[in-house]
Amino acid sequence: MLLIGVLKLSRIIVQGKNEFDVTQYINEGANYITISIINNNSSTINFDYIINGVKLTLTSSFNPTLVYTENIAYRYIVAGNDTKDIVFALDGNIIDTVTTKTSGIEATYTIKDSTHGTHSFEVYAKTTLGRIEITSNV
Repeated sequence: MLLIGVLKLSRIIVQGKNEFDVTQYINEGANYITISIINNNSSTINFDYIINGVKLTLTSSFNPTLVYTENIAYRYIVAGNDTKDIVFALDGNIIDTVTTKTSGIEATYTIKDSTHGTHSFEVYAKTTLGRIEITSNV
């Protein structure tokens, strides 16, 4: 397998269905991949692909081990290209969705004071490219 003209993967395959995981070779943006198959007679056939690598991550310094008694300023950074939806869920229920185009810039979401007891809070980013929905780490 060639990635932008550089040999990244070479394998001997058997006739039939063959699969290759190219994830480790894909970078963010357009990746031009050529797969060449050479048979026993030294005939070659090439398959050319363009794979778009997408980065979508969400990080936060929020400390879930602390006890909070009032509204919480949840600080986070989302990174990735295009428009993203940041989804906020409390106790398994989506409480808000914020749409942004920014990347790598800290933002703050206020979690309203809740009833006493333990609660689960989940935040993730999602975007759609074509017909494919991509979700960040949770």
